[in-house]
Amino acid sequence: MNNFENRIAVVTGASAGIGYSIVNALLEAGVRVVGNARRAQRLDDMTTGAEKRYGERRFVGVTGDINKEETLVKLMAASQAAFGETPDIFVVNAGRGLPGSLLQSDQSLWASLFELNCLSAMAQMKSAAQVMVERAKRRAGQPLAQDIIILGSIVGRHLSPVNPIYGATKYAVNSLAEALRREVCEHWVRVILIEPGTVKSEFQEVAGYDAQAFAAYEQQSGPFVTGDDVANFLMFAVSQPPHVHFNNVVIRPTRQVYP
Repeated sequence: MNNFENRIAVVTGASAGIGYSIVNALLEAGVRVVGNARRAQRLDDMTTGAEKRYGERRFVGVTGDINKEETLVKLMAASQAAFGETPDIFVVNAGRGLPGSLLQSDQSLWASLFELNCLSAMAQMKSAAQVMVERAKRRAGQPLAQDIIILGSIVGRHLSPVNPIYGATKYAVNSLAEALRREVCEHWVRVILIEPGTVKSEFQEVAGYDAQAFAAYEQQSGPFVTGDDVANFLMFAVSQPPHVHFNNVVIRPTRQVYP
C-alpha cells in the first residue's frame, strides 16, 4: 500500500539524526517536505541536494527555534506558500537529552529540557492537529490519511537510572500522544508514537553523554538502531490505509536487554 501521493510533511529537528533520515525517506517516496532546524547551512545544503536529485522543489527549509511560536507559524506558512496546502504529515522530532540522575544532573538545564521536549512538542501537536481536523471536516467525514508522528523514547516507558530527567519528559510525551489520539481519531487523524531504544546518532554527543560509556554499552548491546531504521518503520506506518493505525511502537536494538 502506497499512501504518499500528493502528501506534504513538516519535520522538526530535520537536519541531523532521526529527523534527517525521516526527511530523506519522505522525499524518496515523493512527499514534499518542510524541514525545521537551527542550523541554516545544513538546511540550505538539504534544499540544494533535493533539487539536484529530484529536479524539482521538493524540500523547503525553515531555520528557527521550534520553542518559539513564530517558528511554528513560519513552518505552516512555508508549507502553504511552497506547496499550496498545510501538511498532512507532521513529525514532532525536535528534542534533546540530559545525562545524570535527579541528584546528579544539571538543574540549570531542567527548564529548557522540558520546554523543548514537552511544551514545544505540545504546541507542535496542537498546531498540526488543528489544520488536520479542519481539513477532515471539509471532507465531510470521508476517510483521509493524515498523520502526526511523535518521537518518544523507550525511557518514557521504562525508567532508566542514567537519564531519568530526560525520561520524565518522554513519559509526558507518552501521555500527551495518547490524549491527542483520543481527541482526533474520529477525524481520521492518526497519532503515531514511536519509542526508540538506543539510537546511534549525534544525539548522545549533543546531550553530553559519556562517549566512552556509550561505546562500551554498544559493545554489549549493539549494533544500535539507526535513524534509517526508525524512518523505515515510520514510512511503513504512514503507508497504511486510513483505517489502519499503528499508534504506539517500540523499536529496540535486538540485543538491548534494558531499558
